Amino acid sequence: MNTLAVIIASVIGLSACGSGSGASSTRTPTVGTYNRVTTDQPDPTQYEHTVHIVYAVPSGNEDMGRDKNYQLHHSIVAADQWFNDISSGKKLRLDLQDNGDVDITYWAMAETNEYFKSFRWHSRDAIADKLKETDWYNPNKLYVVYFEGAHFQTCGDGLTEGGHVVDFYLHNSDSGYGDCAKQSFATNYDEHGFNEYFIIHKIVHMLGVEESSDSVKDLMAIPWDAAWEPEFVDFNNDDYFMHTEANKVDILHSAFLLPSDGTKLPPNWRNND
Repeated sequence: MNTLAVIIASVIGLSACGSGSGASSTRTPTVGTYNRVTTDQPDPTQYEHTVHIVYAVPSGNEDMGRDKNYQLHHSIVAADQWFNDISSGKKLRLDLQDNGDVDITYWAMAETNEYFKSFRWHSRDAIADKLKETDWYNPNKLYVVYFEGAHFQTCGDGLTEGGHVVDFYLHNSDSGYGDCAKQSFATNYDEHGFNEYFIIHKIVHMLGVEESSDSVKDLMAIPWDAAWEPEFVDFNNDDYFMHTEANKVDILHSAFLLPSDGTKLPPNWRNND
């Protein structure tokens, strides 16, 4: 069996697992040490558009090894499984390594956390600008940057239209909003909590979707606190998923989701290459 077939079989097997509330058994997570890489690895799926994970450590901040100990791998796979469960079978088109692991690039940044915080609400732009200067940046990919540092105000940020980078700040903000550092990561693939909900919420923002007020249980409701526990992707299916309105974004057809129901890129995607 070739590498691609192995990965497809692995993804199908993952899709068969239920959520924490409905699964008859817990899927055993990968154990051991992740092979740290400092550049984007060749993706055996060969999709043009994928979601690529980055573990970024600003200069002077401690490297917590969240890539090497599989913490980020477990969390993003658990988040993707949960998204699959509540979205009628959709999944992220994740960038993978040959062995089926999520491809996570370790980025030792030359700039300090204080440098990025000085940009205030434009910290996301400063991080994106620096990422675009790396020799592994690919304008066809959507980047999720787990940032081993703090924002001045929030736990995550990214442009709703056209941005290629979403940031997840792993330290508490100066304002104390969100208790970013206190949220735990999933330790098995059937577990999910705030960190898993939040990263899917932010990725869907990047696909061109605004906040939703239809239900506090909607994926795109504003995540005010750790008690937030979404259950629906587009409550009533009238805003951003499986709707019938031609003038609205429908992530059903996104190029960054599987199974492939379309090749739509986020609004103004090319404006931010």
